[in-house]
Amino acid sequence: MREWLVIQQLSREASRSRVLLELFTVRLLTVSGVALLICIALALGALAAIPAVTQGWWTPATMAVAILIVGLVGGLVLEDRAGTVFQSRPVALHLNGLVRRYRRGFLGPRYVLFSERLRETDYFTVDALESALRCCDAELAMNHRGQPGVRTGPAVLTLLVSVGLMAGAPYVAKYGLEPAAMAAGLVLALAAMMLLALRSAQAARHGTEETRCLLVWALEEAHAEAPGPRLT
Repeated sequence: MREWLVIQQLSREASRSRVLLELFTVRLLTVSGVALLICIALALGALAAIPAVTQGWWTPATMAVAILIVGLVGGLVLEDRAGTVFQSRPVALHLNGLVRRYRRGFLGPRYVLFSERLRETDYFTVDALESALRCCDAELAMNHRGQPGVRTGPAVLTLLVSVGLMAGAPYVAKYGLEPAAMAAGLVLALAAMMLLALRSAQAARHGTEETRCLLVWALEEAHAEAPGPRLT
């Protein structure tokens, strides 16, 4: 279990935001870095210039075209940046284009960061990674069944009924039901608060599937690097 908790922590540290930070801060004095800076300048220039030189419907139309062009070009620039920043790292030299192949969601660059951190720990062993993988599979199976979890529906329904009772209380005053409606609304409001608190207390589920992929890749590398039996 300890191995799985460490793997999860390392996976969270090798996040998409960390990858983006590396792309915008590491090795900027390269062709890909200059291209990234030019792309950023074009985006800022479009935001400043288009509203100033266009009027009416031309402004949103021109902005839509600029967004498409800068966005698509920016995607190519980020892909090239990922190769420049991560593919040349020592831990990635033997991965044969993993960074480019799994650029969607930055999974390739995330694995490079994950592998770097993992190799700095004592958990880059076949036994530790296999133990973590078993715990990961158990958690995935539980998540696929929707457990553990608390449904949002009851909290929302109780909230709506509570607000409805309190809003409708003045309209039933002529029947002498206003105090009862208000009391019921307040009781349901308290219940809605409790249900919402229970729902909010459930931890958000992280990308366990991606973490499992990173874990399996690391396990394959550990198998490949493990010393084999010696022939006598």
